[in-house]
Amino acid sequence: MSKNIVPIPLCETCADIADRAFESRPGEVEKVVLEFLNHVMQNHTEEILALLAERYAPIFLAKRSMR
Repeated sequence: MSKNIVPIPLCETCADIADRAFESRPGEVEKVVLEFLNHVMQNHTEEILALLAERYAPIFLAKRSMR
């Protein structure tokens, strides 16, 4: 992970957007969630990729070894 990028749980922007999502009316939540996802993908890409790899790499490797 890049040194200048704060992890998602410590990111103030992520926390602010999440707070807004919880405080939003039902019709507004989707817009705030999309804003959160856009922020995460633009600013925390390496962290997201690492989480996906951690979660799914063992499954893919196991399926690959069965071929």
